Amino acid sequence: MRNVLVIVFSLSISVLGRSQGLENILVETYYVSDSNDATDTDGGSLEVGSVTYRVFVDMAPGYELQAVYGNENHPLSISTSTYFFNNEDRGESKGDVINDIRLDENTVALDSWLTIGAASDAHIAVPKNIDSNGSIVGGINNDGGSEGIAGGLLTNLVGVGIPLTQSDGLLSETLPSSVVTLGVDLSLFANANAGTTFSTSSGAWSVLEGFQGVTSENYVLIAQLTTKGSLTFHINLQLGTPGGGTEKYVYSNPIAGEIGFPALNFPVVAVNGCTSSAACNYNPLATTDDGSCLLPVVDCSTCVGDQLVVIDTDMDGVCNAQEILGCTSDTACNYNVDATEDDFSCVESTPGCSFCNSSNDGLILIDSDGDGVCDANEISGCLNPEACNYNPNTTNEIPCIIPFPNCVECNVLGTGLILVDTDGDGICDAEDTPPTCLGDFDANGTIASADLLFFISQYGCQSECTGDLNNDGVVDTSDILIMFSLYGADCQ
Repeated sequence: MRNVLVIVFSLSISVLGRSQGLENILVETYYVSDSNDATDTDGGSLEVGSVTYRVFVDMAPGYELQAVYGNENHPLSISTSTYFFNNEDRGESKGDVINDIRLDENTVALDSWLTIGAASDAHIAVPKNIDSNGSIVGGINNDGGSEGIAGGLLTNLVGVGIPLTQSDGLLSETLPSSVVTLGVDLSLFANANAGTTFSTSSGAWSVLEGFQGVTSENYVLIAQLTTKGSLTFHINLQLGTPGGGTEKYVYSNPIAGEIGFPALNFPVVAVNGCTSSAACNYNPLATTDDGSCLLPVVDCSTCVGDQLVVIDTDMDGVCNAQEILGCTSDTACNYNVDATEDDFSCVESTPGCSFCNSSNDGLILIDSDGDGVCDANEISGCLNPEACNYNPNTTNEIPCIIPFPNCVECNVLGTGLILVDTDGDGICDAEDTPPTCLGDFDANGTIASADLLFFISQYGCQSECTGDLNNDGVVDTSDILIMFSLYGADCQ
């Protein structure tokens, strides 16, 4: 995108324009008159310091200029604070009727006129910087005017950019048809040097079939204006599109499909705003960028109306394009402190099972027995189905705990054995010798009912052994004595 360019010394002004076919308006400083030029009287009074401007329309390739116009909503005006210079000798009001064989005479080449492309009846105008075929109007190519100035007129080098002795912006070609006017009075650009303003609110000048520039840059000249005063203009343009349509550009307040283009004002009316067409809040009428542009970034933000909206799929406050993938778990070996989005690559260690390797991108197994099962996941047990601690899923074999019938049996947890000892003598039942009927069966030093009950429970005796053998209401020593007398010491 081109910026507003003002070349101070040459006063060649390129004003930024934006939109479809119209790319720019170029106001070129064609020449600045000096004291030698002012000596000529054939062409009339050309004051020292008078500036000749050329106004070019810069269009996109394939577009054509159809008309320069004014209407009620957008009156056209071209003004100066003094007057426009009109050569009184060979000057014309339209560029296409300037006689090309007179361009080297006095100051004819500086005459003021309107046009569509043509700078004489045999020349098409282009900016001096793209004209490479030399000059036919300045210096030794000029007749020196009424005073016959040696070396000719139009030789000034100060403030003119490219001097007319080097390049005159004239290419030897002609218009396909004449410049026509409708509803405009061109008398201001006739031989008089008194008018200050040309205007119309219902007129235009054009080439009926439209006109494209003769170089790839597609510049079309619409006016040459010479004045010592301050130049201003407000113009409107109609362009033809490559597809056969039209586009209308106005200097302010566009309506009904018109396109506003501030560079159609001169000097340009400053409008602050966003000048980037890529921005959400682009202002096509802005001439000065105020830094407010909201520019979307691919995969990061997008325009919704004139607002910039962040593209953030995971709603973490970081746009998609700026996400940094990585492990976001601060307990993982490969934790990435800069990661904003987890990529499911985290390598987590397990206490007693694994720890991070030296490069923090993998794990080292803690496996004391080298069986491929980490210590923390080992399952200890016995593979003998008859053992208390039998476990078919065992990964770490330990000694089996085997029960023995009527001697030891598994505890509730299966982690050990409990003694089968009915008489509580510390000898398992399978290995115990039945006691004799000595009376003091519980070995507490006395013979009492407990001994008799134990005896009865162990040996069954006969049905008579009911406990209270003498039927006195208590089971005591006397009952034991009766038992002994009936059955003897050995109850086998």
